[in-house]
Amino acid sequence: MKLDFLRAVERAEGLCRDAVRRVANLRYPLEAALLSETGLRRPNNEDNFLLNREINETSGPSAEIQEVRLRKSAWHCCAVFDGMGGGEFGELAALLSARAFRDFPPRGGLSPGDVQRLAREAFQNANRAVLEQKLDGMYGSTGTALYTDGRLFKIFHLGDSRAYLFRDGTLTRLTKDQTLAAVKAEDGIYAPGDPLYEQEKRLLWAYIGCDVSMKALKPLETPWEEIRPGDVVLLCSDGLYDMCGDAEISEILRASGNAWDAVRRLTDAAKQNGGEDNITCLAIRHLAGGARDGKERGSS
Repeated sequence: MKLDFLRAVERAEGLCRDAVRRVANLRYPLEAALLSETGLRRPNNEDNFLLNREINETSGPSAEIQEVRLRKSAWHCCAVFDGMGGGEFGELAALLSARAFRDFPPRGGLSPGDVQRLAREAFQNANRAVLEQKLDGMYGSTGTALYTDGRLFKIFHLGDSRAYLFRDGTLTRLTKDQTLAAVKAEDGIYAPGDPLYEQEKRLLWAYIGCDVSMKALKPLETPWEEIRPGDVVLLCSDGLYDMCGDAEISEILRASGNAWDAVRRLTDAAKQNGGEDNITCLAIRHLAGGARDGKERGSS
């Protein structure tokens, strides 16, 4: 009798935990994590990021955010930046860009049109910040940003940092590299793998810091799209995708149990494959109804 009673209590406690988890997932449906490292060949980290208003303020060699829960109905911005110019110049360009996005956050109570306008202004502000401190040898930074309220999402980007959507077991690239090599490959001049392609794939034709007029910079944009339970949106610098092909990225996302597990495995794979450049991975995962609970953090 006592054993039956204890089992009934355990079942009731389990049902309560499941109910609490489901309510938490309804209020905080997005789980996000970030890992940024120098890789194996670079002495410093010229990447930066924005997640839950946190950035790599000191441009340190590594940074991690193991789990953040983002509240539904509040607008959030998550972004990856890859500075250009080498050494401290690249670090500074990426840091200035990250600060500009952090200091210009979306708010609750906005329409998608309002958020779109704010995102475009954030790119303009970042461009201005880089140009106002531009030193000889500092070119600028890439910028790939996700804006979401837990229902819809949209990607804004400049340069060659990428955004991917992993949905129903299929990986889709959402961004187009703004490089000379990509333009020529699209025109059929040469294919990826050709020597000239490899030589020109680092030559960007659009990036934060390229618009000296400070008026004409416009990021590329994806359409607004519904984010669904089980979806994973991945933002990353070229240090990941140069080392890991789409098939490997897809397999890692499929095997990962949560956002932190995904970015950790992706970073490990990039290093195992050579780690030639800085590696920054930011994953945002929409929790399905039965997904495990996590820390309920989020910006309002």
